[in-house]
Amino acid sequence: MRRPFAAAPILGALILCAAACAPDSGQDRAQTEPSQTEPPPGQNQTPPPNPERDPATRAPTADLPDAYLLHRWTAKGGDCGEADFAITENAAGGLIVQAALNGRDRTGHVRRAGPGGSDAGFVFDATELGVARNGIDGLAVRPPEGGEAMLGDQTLRGDGAVFIQCPPA
Repeated sequence: MRRPFAAAPILGALILCAAACAPDSGQDRAQTEPSQTEPPPGQNQTPPPNPERDPATRAPTADLPDAYLLHRWTAKGGDCGEADFAITENAAGGLIVQAALNGRDRTGHVRRAGPGGSDAGFVFDATELGVARNGIDGLAVRPPEGGEAMLGDQTLRGDGAVFIQCPPA
């Protein structure tokens, strides 16, 4: 035989708990409510750096598929009619870069990114230029370690230069 459910003792315990847990004065509420002088969370805080401009947060070059790289490229604000360099595919499926490097027409290869994308770049014999994606249609090209270089009409020094994709010819 089933026993009837006794709700009275449970309801009494809930009422006692609710009364005991309620704040006694406005002091308790003042400690739990945000101060009127403090700004709400998210306001008056320094915004994070723009990931397209900060080399430390640029997307890794491993995210650069061949289809992204296979273009003519010009410096940001430049003329696509006179692109600074072009990346094409060779018969073996590798990517090659054709450019004027330090005033001479040169052909190099695109070194694929390893883990983290930190070692991707353009390799022209002894000259290596690092590359990283920059925005949705940009490619940041860094100068050789400890020096500078001319790529097309652009001098690469410091953080390098940003190039943008040219539309297909």
